[in-house]
Amino acid sequence: MQELEADAIGVRTLANAGFDPYAASRFLRSMAAFAAYQSADKGSSSAPDFLSSHPSTPERLQIAVRSARQIGAPGIGERDRQRYLSQIDGMLFGDDPLEGFVRGRSFLHKALGISFTVPSGYILENSPEAVLASNGEGTAIRFDGADISGYSDLVDYMTSGWINGLLPQSVRQTTINGLPGVTGSAITQGWSFRIAVLRIGRTGYRFIFASRSPNDTFDKDFHQTVESFSQLTPTERARLQSLRIKVVSSKPGDTARKLAIGMSGVEPSRRLEFFTILNDLSAEKPIPVGTAVKLVVD
Repeated sequence: MQELEADAIGVRTLANAGFDPYAASRFLRSMAAFAAYQSADKGSSSAPDFLSSHPSTPERLQIAVRSARQIGAPGIGERDRQRYLSQIDGMLFGDDPLEGFVRGRSFLHKALGISFTVPSGYILENSPEAVLASNGEGTAIRFDGADISGYSDLVDYMTSGWINGLLPQSVRQTTINGLPGVTGSAITQGWSFRIAVLRIGRTGYRFIFASRSPNDTFDKDFHQTVESFSQLTPTERARLQSLRIKVVSSKPGDTARKLAIGMSGVEPSRRLEFFTILNDLSAEKPIPVGTAVKLVVD
């Protein structure tokens, strides 16, 4: 209730400052669209997203629109879209470089000098604690690092008790792209897990795959992801830079599909959807010449 009240106060504050009070509802609509874009399971209302700790977006939208209508009809207040876009042109976009970068289906960390790629159909999400991924088939992935300096043997680390339901007979030593590693399986509370730990110095890089319905694809995706793990070359690390917002004016013949091709850091098959959300534009309607639009570029 406090959050809903805060939304209503925010709308009144916008209006009192001379801005369009309906902007709040548009922001919430865009935020919900982006949350759906980040979710691999489009049909699940229970899919986790960054809105999950807040009241539902439809309820917040209703409050925002109702509060704005109490102030006046749509069209009131300042928008000044052009001035706003000019202020964010060149702004950094996306992940904190200290936490690594998501580039399409790949995760790359400049400081740590590591990277891996998830199979087609998975959507990556970076956070300070871990890199998460999921697909529409119910498979979830967690990747993180742990201090394993106290273990000279990776098998000893794997069997040290940090994984519930570990099947000891499944534990195998391996080597991935020249790095020592260990893999194993676990079953607990209706979930099946595939685990891998790869060692670089004092750090163990951990992959955990989880599914309630494991099958051959689940195992294939696990091995494909783990085997993609590698150390970045000095040249690759030097070239890895933050993404930025670039504001451009549409030209004759420009369409959302054409402009989306120029986006960076997004899987090609998802660029159009991301472009339309970022700019609140339709994928089908023509873009008037001279319209300022946002692109995400290297």
